[in-house]
Amino acid sequence: MDLLATYQTIRRIAKEDLAQQDFAFFKDLRIPIFKNSRDLTSIQRVYLSYLMFYGNLNLDVALGDAPEKIFECEIFEDAYSTFKRNESVKKTKSSKEDLEKVRKKSTFEQKETKAERPIGWVFK
Repeated sequence: MDLLATYQTIRRIAKEDLAQQDFAFFKDLRIPIFKNSRDLTSIQRVYLSYLMFYGNLNLDVALGDAPEKIFECEIFEDAYSTFKRNESVKKTKSSKEDLEKVRKKSTFEQKETKAERPIGWVFK
């Protein structure tokens, strides 16, 4: 079995309802999925990655953020995931810019306020 076929099989297994239910159950109870909880093999890492991937897709569909149509093919799943990641990056970048504007404005107002205050204002 070649590597691509192996990854496709892992993806198909991780997408199944039973695998998703087990993953959610083990995750909530903090029970390791594999006997070796450290030094995971690359196959185990890929499986966990796909479990999280499909867990996030299922959550978005359940919350109404994504249509159920995305499960029709892997291209839709990957495209939605890429779209969501790009939107998240845009929001983070926008939030950082807004925060920087607030910081600059706050610093400017502090300088302006200090200049207007009389020296002995606390004691009056």
